[in-house]
Amino acid sequence: MTEKKKQYIIKNLKWPIGFTGYLWNYFSLFVPAVLLSIVPTEYDRGRPIAGLIFISLFLIFLIIYGVETERTFKKLTLTKDWSTSEIAKILEKNTFSFVNQTDGVLEIGTRISAFSWGEKITIIKVTKDLILINTQPTGRGFISFKNKANYNKIKAILAAVK
Repeated sequence: MTEKKKQYIIKNLKWPIGFTGYLWNYFSLFVPAVLLSIVPTEYDRGRPIAGLIFISLFLIFLIIYGVETERTFKKLTLTKDWSTSEIAKILEKNTFSFVNQTDGVLEIGTRISAFSWGEKITIIKVTKDLILINTQPTGRGFISFKNKANYNKIKAILAAVK
C-alpha cells in the first residue's frame, strides 16, 4: 500500500476508488436497471408493476450498500500500544491467517466457510491507540456482510489479551 493511499484512507475512512473500481463494483447494477427498463412495457400491457419496481429498487439499494460497506474502515481504540506485528501474532492464534505486513498496515485473512470464500482484513495503525479495520471478500461473491462480525471478533480478541 502506498503512503498516499494510506493517508487517503486515514482521512476518509474509505478505500479510494477509481473509474475501473466503479465499473467493477457497480456492474451488477445492470440487472436492476434492466428490470426497471421493463416497467413501461409491463405497465402498457396492464400488468401489475409494483413488485417489479420494489425488487429493482431493493437490488439497487443492496448493491450500493454492499459496495460502500466493503470500502469503509471502522475505528477501533486499543487499550494497549501494540505494533502491527504483535497484533498479527495475537490474531493468528485466533483463527486468522497472516497475509502481509508493511509499514503500519497489516493484512490478514479468514478461512473459507460454507457461506464465504474468506475475507481479506486490512488493519491500519493510525496512532498508538487507534487502528482502522476493513473487511472485503476475497472472492467476488455478491455481498459478504461479514464486516461487522469480523470487526467484533477482532475487537473481542484484542480486548481479551492482557
